[in-house]
Amino acid sequence: MKCEVAIDLIADSLADELDAGTRRRLDDHLRTCPSCADEAAELERLWADLDRLPVPETRPANVSRLGRPAESGRRSRRLGALSRAAAVFLLLGGGFLAGRLSSPGIGPVEDAGGHRFLLLIRGSAPERRASDEQLFAEYSDWGARLADDGALITAAELTNDARWVRGDESDESDDELGGFFLIRAPDFDAAERIARSSPHVAYGGAIEIRAVTRR
Repeated sequence: MKCEVAIDLIADSLADELDAGTRRRLDDHLRTCPSCADEAAELERLWADLDRLPVPETRPANVSRLGRPAESGRRSRRLGALSRAAAVFLLLGGGFLAGRLSSPGIGPVEDAGGHRFLLLIRGSAPERRASDEQLFAEYSDWGARLADDGALITAAELTNDARWVRGDESDESDDELGGFFLIRAPDFDAAERIARSSPHVAYGGAIEIRAVTRR
């Protein structure tokens, strides 16, 4: 198995989406390739960090919301071209971004002053006139810039079949959560600048920023 293929499969392995044969071939490769094994260990650590994140409240008061707010009654609706482009980028972008992050001289900055932030891609936005190809290209360029700058850690699409567990006082969210980017930034303001530079915001979408607590 080539390293490029192995890198693409690591995230699928963590998500338990590989068949037994592919999983065995990946494990065989990781046992003989220190570089890919290190990449897998780092991604597994980050995956575990995501699993430990607290479940956000429906409308937290301490998050930075970018883009337009949702209109009343537009609950759980899919966007048109913007959602498709974001979904395709997040679905296919894992291998593309992993390749960029594993390139020599390119990778997340291990800065003592850096912090990790989740950019949660929210799905409340008006339709904008742009082709799927144009939007995907813009998302790809944005992700590549983050990877080259050492700011991007990982990104993933989320499924549409959300399951809610609610207390008596909670209400339903107007915004669909379509995916996330895990980034490094010096502070909250820098993370907000990164979010504002995204095509999702440029085309009217919303991004919720959450700092990942250090443990």
